[in-house]
Amino acid sequence: MPVTRAKAFTSIPARTRRTNTSLFSNFRLESAQKFKTKLVKNGKAKFIGVEFSLSLKKGETTSFDKFAVNHWEKDGGAEKVWADGLALARRLSGVTYDAALEAHKEFWADAWSKMDVEIVGDELMQQGIRYAMFIVFMDYHGESDRKNVLSKLAGEVYQGWNFWDTEVYCERMYMFIDPAITRKLLMYRYHFLPEAMEEAERAGTRGARYPFGTVSGKDDTGCWQHCDLEIH
Repeated sequence: MPVTRAKAFTSIPARTRRTNTSLFSNFRLESAQKFKTKLVKNGKAKFIGVEFSLSLKKGETTSFDKFAVNHWEKDGGAEKVWADGLALARRLSGVTYDAALEAHKEFWADAWSKMDVEIVGDELMQQGIRYAMFIVFMDYHGESDRKNVLSKLAGEVYQGWNFWDTEVYCERMYMFIDPAITRKLLMYRYHFLPEAMEEAERAGTRGARYPFGTVSGKDDTGCWQHCDLEIH
C-alpha cells in the first residue's frame, strides 16, 4: 500500500521483518496561516514527508504544529491496520496542542494519585522511587494484553524487550494501581505460551521456557551468554 494523502493527513504503512507486525504512521500539519503542502518524493520506500512554506514579516511571529499518530496490530493484517490507523487519525484530528497537554497532565495526575509513595527524611530515596515508578508506568499502562513492560524503553539500554523476569519486579506495583493491568500482563504470557513450550522442547526440558528477552515471543536478544544461563 503506497504513501497517501487524505485532506491534511499524510500516511504510510510498514511491516516489521522479524515479528511480521503491521504498522501505520500518519502526521498532519496545522498553522494559523494558510499554506499548501507538497508530497516529497525521493524514491525511498521508507520515507514520508511534505514540503511547505509560511510567510514571515519583520517584527511578527508565526508557527506551525505537527501531530503524529502511530498504530500497530500483531494479528490484524495490513488492510485492517491501515483502516484502523486512519480511523484513529481522524478521531484525533480535532486535538490541539493545548488539549493534548491538558489530557497529558490529567493522565499523570490520576496515575500519581494511585501509585505515589511518600518517603520522609530521605530525599534521594524519594526521588529514586518516584523515578522508577514513572519509568515503569510510562512504558506500560495497560493499553494492550499483546504488550508488556518494555524494559528500559525510556532509558538507554535493553532496546525495549520484554524480559523473562518482568513480572517479578513490576507486576506487584500494577496490582496495587489497577488489577486490570495486572491481568493483561498475565494474558500477555498466555498468548505466547506456545512459543515458550517450543523453546522448552528445544532446550530438552518439559513445560514452558519463556525467552530471556523478546518482542516476537521467541528470543530476540542474541545474548547467548545470558539466554542459556538464565533458564526460566
